[in-house]
Amino acid sequence: GTRIYAHKAILVAQCEHFRAMFSGRFQESAQTEVEIPQWSHIAFIAMLEWLYTGHTPRELSAAHLTEVLGLADHYTLDGLKHVCENVLVHSVEIDNVCTLLRHADQYMAHELKRYCLAFILKNFDQVIYTKSFEELRSNPSLLLEVTRAAASRDSGGMG
Repeated sequence: GTRIYAHKAILVAQCEHFRAMFSGRFQESAQTEVEIPQWSHIAFIAMLEWLYTGHTPRELSAAHLTEVLGLADHYTLDGLKHVCENVLVHSVEIDNVCTLLRHADQYMAHELKRYCLAFILKNFDQVIYTKSFEELRSNPSLLLEVTRAAASRDSGGMG
């Protein structure tokens, strides 16, 4: 992987996860390097930019921003998570709404999830024919939630 340099003092000051990691309770406390293989370089740099400046890069794609949302959830960076959700709601389209819904559900991004569900219900006749809707099969409980919401909408909330 790519090596990324950061100041331990900033990581510790801005993130409880890193504070715990480097406080001596974990093996990593004496290390000068930490491997974080599950996230892309671009997403991790965006998270570091947030930790250093309080801002995220504006030119991030929805896919990278979704990954930053995952990082924010993983490292309990609620402010970053909120920013990602607010930006991602403006990226919702017919073709990606179910993908974003899955990520919102996975990362407990409640505002984004609420927005995606409302968008799906409003555009249900188009969304059900997308590849991202088919991918909801991999998450039966979320598919059931969407289906129940659609059924409730179609019955006027009765039943």
